[in-house]
Amino acid sequence: MFIRKAAPYFLLAGLVCIVSSGLWVLNVYDDYDSYPYFSYMLLITGIVLSIVSFLLTAAVRRKPSLQKSEDKKDYMEWAWRSGEKYGKKLAGGILAALIIIACFDFNLAISLLSPLFVAGMSGVALIFILHDQDKGEKRQPKNTFLNMADYRKQPFSLSLILFLFYAASFLISKHCGIQLNVGMESGSEETLTVPQAVNYLAVLIFASGFTYIIHNTGFFGIPRSKKSDVLIMAIHAGELVFGGLSLLAWVFIWL
Repeated sequence: MFIRKAAPYFLLAGLVCIVSSGLWVLNVYDDYDSYPYFSYMLLITGIVLSIVSFLLTAAVRRKPSLQKSEDKKDYMEWAWRSGEKYGKKLAGGILAALIIIACFDFNLAISLLSPLFVAGMSGVALIFILHDQDKGEKRQPKNTFLNMADYRKQPFSLSLILFLFYAASFLISKHCGIQLNVGMESGSEETLTVPQAVNYLAVLIFASGFTYIIHNTGFFGIPRSKKSDVLIMAIHAGELVFGGLSLLAWVFIWL
C-alpha cells in the first residue's frame, strides 16, 4: 500500500528534477565554460526516480478504486470551478510580483519567466486533465507500438525523450569543447530557439506525467480516474508541433 502511494510522488519528483535541470542547462549555455557537476547529477536523479516510479506502479497489483463514480464526478467539477475561480487571481498575483522584481533586478525577472511559464501552463494542463473523463467506450486491442505511445500505460513521453536528448547534447557539447549557436538558429529574432521550444515540451512532459499518475493511482488527494483517448491524442498533437519545431531548431544550431 505504501509503495503504491509513494510511486506517483517519485515520478513527480523525477520529472521536476529533469525539467528544472534541463531548463537550466539549456538557458545558461553561454554563461559557463563547463557545466557544474550538480547539473549532471540532478538530471540523472530525475531519470532514476522516474524509472523507479514506473517499475513500482507496474509491480503493484492494481485494485479497483473504492471511491464512487458520483464522488469522482463531484471532485472533478469542483476542481474545474476552482481552477477558473483562482487561476486568474494567481496569474495576476504572479504578474504583479514579476513587475516588482523587475523594478529592482530586471535580469532576475527575465530568468524567472521560463520556470513560471512552465509551472503555470502545467497547472492549466492539470485542470484540463482532471476534467477529462473516459466515456467507457470499448477499445480495440492495441499493438506494442501503440501501447508505448499511450501515456496512460507508461510516462516516458516523446516530449520527455526529446527534452533529455537536447539537454544531453548541450552537456556533451560543452564537455567536448563544441560551441553551439544557441539562440541564432536562423539569424532571425522571430525564430523559435531550442531554449524557447523546450518550455513547451516541459509542459507536455508534465501533462503526460499527470495523465499517467491520475489514470493509474492519483495523488495529493486527487482520486484515480480513467482518461480518454482524446486526451492522449491532444498531447500527441502538441508533441508533433513543438517536437518538430524544436528538432528543426536543434539541427540548425549544429550547422
